This record gives sequence, structure tokens and C-alpha cells, in this order.
Amino acid sequence: MTTKTKSNKGLLVFTLAALGVVYGDIGTSPLYAINQIFFGHGQVPLTTPAILGSISLVFWALTIIITIKYVLLVLRADNRGSGGVFALLSLLSDAEQARRDRADELQTAENALTDADKALKLEEHRLAEMRENKVRSESAVEQAREAEASLTERIRERLECTPADVLPLAELDPSEPLPNKDTVDQKLQRLLRERENIGPVNLRAEVESNELDQQLAGMQTERSDLVNAIARLRQGINSLNREGRERLLAAFELVNGHFEKLFTRLFGGGRAHLALTEAEDPLEAGLEILASPPGKKLQVMSLLSGGEQALTALALLFAVFLVNPAPICVLDEVDAPLDDANVERFCNLVDELGRAGDTRFLVITHHRLTMARMDRLFGVTMSERGVSQLVSVDLQDAHELKAAQ
Repeated sequence: MTTKTKSNKGLLVFTLAALGVVYGDIGTSPLYAINQIFFGHGQVPLTTPAILGSISLVFWALTIIITIKYVLLVLRADNRGSGGVFALLSLLSDAEQARRDRADELQTAENALTDADKALKLEEHRLAEMRENKVRSESAVEQAREAEASLTERIRERLECTPADVLPLAELDPSEPLPNKDTVDQKLQRLLRERENIGPVNLRAEVESNELDQQLAGMQTERSDLVNAIARLRQGINSLNREGRERLLAAFELVNGHFEKLFTRLFGGGRAHLALTEAEDPLEAGLEILASPPGKKLQVMSLLSGGEQALTALALLFAVFLVNPAPICVLDEVDAPLDDANVERFCNLVDELGRAGDTRFLVITHHRLTMARMDRLFGVTMSERGVSQLVSVDLQDAHELKAAQ
């Protein structure tokens, strides 16, 4: 009984030792997991070693339970006889097979977990890429919105319209396709060059245009006033010309009548008259003197002799003087080309004109007959060399004094 009991105890120790050897390769992970769960610090991280340790712990617990069950059966069989050893070995073989199956299942589970972990990492990588793509897309959308806002602002500043009004402004049909971009760019560059060739934009063009309009209106008003003034001036000139013609013709007739009489008187006969030539307008016409001294034919004044020309000129001069007399008449050496007979006629005429009117005649002469016929003489004498003296003689008083003696 004692030997059998010892034998059974040895068998039990051998069985436990075998189980320890068999399950020693998976005991580390369960012990590590138990140590982490019950004696570790903090929570167990949900990583692959922890998950595998948990699975190993479950299999290890099941194996312990089965082993204890078989040990109890062995102990019972030990009480029944020596046949229990073979049954225990059979159970040990079955347990070993079960352990292998569980190890295979564990390996399969670990492989599946590894594949799942790889798939998780791949999906996380894809998720990160998708997040990056989302961020880039959102950034692109934001840039597109900013570009749209900037383009809208440029259209509003340069074209003064909204983007919806650009096509009608460009005279494009929205239903038709847009023109070629290169063609539009070339046209735009050409128009820009043309605008640059025009020069800088004058921002005060509208103000200057209004100022020029006001100046133009003022100038038009002034022009209208000038035109009216010119019209009035021309009307006045025409009126003056008409009145001047009338007065000139009237004066011409008077002068011509006096000239004919004075010519006949100075020459003692003959005839002469004045004629307007070279124009129909009396204001623009020339004057021609036609004279015919006694015994000569009618001819122009330039064909007469010097004395005749002088008498003719004196006749015209006195004819004008009779039409428009003056208070003083100065005659300077008019008797120089005349002979004594003609000087006598000249002095008689001057004497008659002086008595007929209020005109005083001042005659500058060196002719003795002329000086003898004057009422008063004024002369310069030099009684001593280098000393001049003004002399005045009243011939009328001298005649009266002579007659009294």
C-alpha cells in the first residue's frame, strides 16, 4: 500500500513536471499578463502584446483546469489499480494534442490580429492622406473664393459692373461658346498699347470740359456781340460814306463853281473846272484839274507853264478857302513864280477876300509889289554886323501920314 501510494505520488509529480515543461513556453505570457493586470501600475494598454497575453491567459487557465481534472482522475485511478498510469499517459497525450491545437489556434489568431493591425495601420495612413487631401481641398477652395472676390473687385473697379454684366458689356452671347483665350489676350494687349499711346488719363477732364464749355459760351456771346457791333459799325460806316458822298459832292460843286470864277478872274479870261476820275465812288475817286488860259485849249494842269500852274493852284486854294473859310490864312512865297501883272492880280484878289470876310492873310514874300500892297510889314534888319532887329511898319498909317502932309 505504501509502495503503491509512493508510486502514485511519483506519477503525480512526474505529471505535474511534464505539464510544467509542456506549458512552460506559454506560461511567460499569461504570468506577464496576470502580473500587469493585478500587480501592474495603471491600465493595460490595448496593444498587440497585451491582447496576445490575454488570449494566452485564457488558454492557460483552461489547460490548468483540464490538468487538474485529469490529475483528480489519475488519483482516483490510482486507488483502483496500476492501470491508471496508462490512462494518465493517454490523457497526457490528449492534453498535448489539445495544447497543440490551441497553440495553432493561438497562432492563427495572432496572424489574424497582425493582419488586422496592418490593415488598421493602412487604413489610418489612408485616413491621414484623406485628411491631408481634405485640408488641401479646403485651402484650394478658400484660395478660389479669394481669387473670385479679388476678380469681382477688379471688375467693379475697372469696368464698374458685376461679373454677371461682363458678357453683355463685351457684346458676347451667353449661349455661344467663349472666344479663343489667345485671341482675346492679343486683342487686350493691342487695346492696352493703344490706350498707353493716348497718354495719361486726365482726371480733371470733365471739370476742364465744363470750364471750356463755359469759356466757349462766353466767347460765343462775345462773338455775337462783336458781330452785332460790326454790323452796327458797318451800318454807321455806310451811313457816314453816304453822308460823306453827299457832302463831298456838294462841296465839290461849290469848290468847282468858285474855282471857275477865280480862274477867270486871275487869268482875265479863259475857263477851268474840276473833274472826278478813276472811280465811280466819289470817296475813292481822284481829282483832275482841267484849265484853258486865254488863247489856249483845255488841257490838264501839268501841261501848263509854271506861272499858269501857280495861278491855277491859287485859284483852287482860294476856292476851297471860300467854301470853308478860316480866321487866318498863311501864304508862303506863292507869288515867287508870278510876273508883275499876275502879282498885281493876286494882290487885288487877296485884298478883296480880306475885305469881304474876317480872314487875316499872312503873306511871306520877297516881291516888292506884294509888300507894297500889304497893310503892315514885319521884317528883320541887320543895322550892325551880327545884330538882327525886328522891324514893323504900318503902311496904312504911313499912307495916311503922307496924305496929311
